[in-house]
Order: sequence, then C-alpha cells, then structure tokens
Amino acid sequence: MKILVCYDGSETGEKTLDLAIEYAKAFNGDLLAATALEGDPQEQLHNLEHAEQILDYARVYLTSDDRKCEARLLPANNLSAGNNLVRLAGEVKADLMIIGIKKTSKVGKLLTGSNAQQIILEAPCPVISIK
Repeated sequence: MKILVCYDGSETGEKTLDLAIEYAKAFNGDLLAATALEGDPQEQLHNLEHAEQILDYARVYLTSDDRKCEARLLPANNLSAGNNLVRLAGEVKADLMIIGIKKTSKVGKLLTGSNAQQIILEAPCPVISIK
C-alpha cells in the first residue's frame, strides 16, 4: 500500500503524520510525504526554505521507526496545491491520501477555493481528512 500524506507543518498536519504511521504499520505501507507551494514564482521562492524544513521534519518523523519514507516538494507550475497533490497521487499510484483540513468560511472558500475539497472530490484514491 502506498500512502500519500499531505503535510503543511500545521498542528493538523502533525495529526496527519501520526495517522499515516498507524496506517503504514497496519497495512505494511510505503509512505510519501508531500507539500505543495502556491503563488507566483517570487512567492514560491520566498516560501521554499520553510517548505523544505517542514518536509525534512516530516521525513524524520515518519522514519522514526525505521520505516521508509520519500518526500516531495511540489512547485505550483500554474496549478493549485490541490491540483498538484491530486496529480501526484495519480503519478505514484497512491492507494490512500491523508490530508489535514481547517475550517474556512464560505466567503473564504469563494475567494481562495478549497484545496481540501478539490483533493477529496478529484483524488484517484480514497482520502482521509483530519481536522
């Protein structure tokens, strides 16, 4: 089983890492941690160091019990974070995605969209969302 855990460094993200470990142990799964950058190239460059740090943290956290874990940083490439993560799930043939969600107002979703909603609706595999 290949488990794609979408990690953003938030408190909810910590819960996604814990659940990913549980599923990997239960199903002898391989782990792939990913985070996706958003915004224009200048904004992505500004956020690159932070994104690399949170991915390094996820990799160390997920391999604490000697389990193998790959980590990927996804540049925007004119796609939303949700699109990039769904595309990655298809490319690696993920069997499960684990994402963290946070409450957003209806106006916020209208203005910025919802990456979580996009992932849940378009993913090529089952998705577990944690809040």
